[in-house]
Amino acid sequence: MQADRNKWNRIFRDKTASTPIDKIAAPPAFTHRYLDALPLGSTLDVACGDGCMSLYLANKGHTVTALDISAEALRRLHLRAQHLSLCIQTIEADLDTFEGLGDTPPFDNVSLLRFKPAPHHWPLLVSLLKPGGHLFIATFNHSHHLKTGFNARYCLTPHALRNCHPELGIEVYQTHDETDQSMDVYLFKRKD
Repeated sequence: MQADRNKWNRIFRDKTASTPIDKIAAPPAFTHRYLDALPLGSTLDVACGDGCMSLYLANKGHTVTALDISAEALRRLHLRAQHLSLCIQTIEADLDTFEGLGDTPPFDNVSLLRFKPAPHHWPLLVSLLKPGGHLFIATFNHSHHLKTGFNARYCLTPHALRNCHPELGIEVYQTHDETDQSMDVYLFKRKD
């Protein structure tokens, strides 16, 4: 959707103007233990923004492809990766229409941070994952909405993803209630 693309391009243009490229953000500290447990391999970072997950995973040895609707976010990620001497492939794609994905091969891992998948996303997410591959999701939960007023529509209720897709088995479900953000973490494994 062009309106979403324009909105996110504007947000990341403003971020570039206010935050130097060499000021590299990291994923929330509580996610590190889950990310570090992902088997090394090809990893797709969905809705990557300017790439804190992509950069973290690439630095750990993953072969990372980063996907986002915003060309501005991907440009910023590319500059940050260059600054760290990391190689990250990028794909500009709209997850509402799947435009831009093309014939993307399946990945060993797929990760999502601060993105709540809608029901129509699940078949695509599963198709992007090799059998036996892992899907990592860390996104805002209802407690985050109550603490911050963040739109509840984009927050998970407890156990919301328990039966999200029949080909995914839950290996980890954990709630993290940090001071500045409350998130639920899911780690799924695609059934062989």
